[in-house]
Amino acid sequence: MGIPEDLRSLVRIYADLAQQMIQDHGHTMSEQETETRLIEPMLEILQWNPRGINVRKGYQVKTEKNNYEADYVLMIDQKPRVLIEVKKVAHNLNSDNVIQLMKYAFYVKADISVLTNGNEWRVYEPYHLRSMIFQFSLEDIGNNLDSLWLLSRNSVGSGLLKEEVNRRYTIDRVNEYIQKNRADWVREIADTSTGLSVYGYIQKNQDDWIKDIVSTSIGLTQDGVSRILDKTALLDELSPTTPDVELAPITDDLKVHDTDERTWWDDRLTGHYASLRPVSDVIKARVMDLGEDIRFDSERTCTSFKRQNGYCFIALIVDKCGIRIGLLLDKHVEHKSLQKETNFGGWQNRVNRSLEVSSVEDIDDQLVRWMRESYDRGCDRVYL
Repeated sequence: MGIPEDLRSLVRIYADLAQQMIQDHGHTMSEQETETRLIEPMLEILQWNPRGINVRKGYQVKTEKNNYEADYVLMIDQKPRVLIEVKKVAHNLNSDNVIQLMKYAFYVKADISVLTNGNEWRVYEPYHLRSMIFQFSLEDIGNNLDSLWLLSRNSVGSGLLKEEVNRRYTIDRVNEYIQKNRADWVREIADTSTGLSVYGYIQKNQDDWIKDIVSTSIGLTQDGVSRILDKTALLDELSPTTPDVELAPITDDLKVHDTDERTWWDDRLTGHYASLRPVSDVIKARVMDLGEDIRFDSERTCTSFKRQNGYCFIALIVDKCGIRIGLLLDKHVEHKSLQKETNFGGWQNRVNRSLEVSSVEDIDDQLVRWMRESYDRGCDRVYL
């Protein structure tokens, strides 16, 4: 169910007034003023009472090491449903803010996470925080009213939000899987020795594709994937064509939002290790922010980050306790959390220290400094 007609005009009036306020006072508005003058009026439109028991302002996020405060958590039946992290309106939302949101989401366990400065709103799904479900600004809010209404108390309480989040998440994972495999499928279909038509090929393999998608993703069901992996749409995509043609979305909905091509590392973070996905996402975000010349490689023994010269400077391995990070540090560096290495993941003379992380809380300022040192040293051919 979309937004009620009477609220559509109210949202547009709010957006006009808010944009005028930002134009006149945005450069001086603090985060607290952004909350009271922009965020809370929006929550009221969405049927949330900012002073009621279902809106927890300054929600306590307890971790293994520290306690934090999330700006807002929207509750239904005393359970966290929507996590909202607010920045002041003049602030440009960035990757550090996303990492902070990921850290809070790891512990809050809400159905959805929102990052906003009052003007721009970014909505993330719970399993794969590299992906945005949708985003909008006050300027284009009129084109996103139905998506906005997913954040309403009615949509959250009825389960519509969670259902739509799961649907869009499933669409992204299915589309990701098709993009990864489509060229191989087209080549197999073109091989006349199989004796299969496009339809026959799909009929023969679709059940295996569904099982494969479910087994390599978090939170998916076979029924849910089956509804998205539509035979008719696949017929259109796999009909005789050039194998290297870029895959177009199956439907207008099938749009991948800021996702990377699936790798062996992604497949590793499933099943027992699925809880490490947010930890991996934060590590990758932190490393990729170190410079413009970084390449992420996923090998069968470990995953590595390399500079353009091809030399590894950070490597990752999943073990029974978490993710072990291999670093390239000064040979004299000693720390209680660091372990000396001589052949970490097969990277002899490229990684000389390692440490274990099992939660996003473990990725602290000290680790980021070590990552920076490893990056700086990564330009050297060999570092003993």
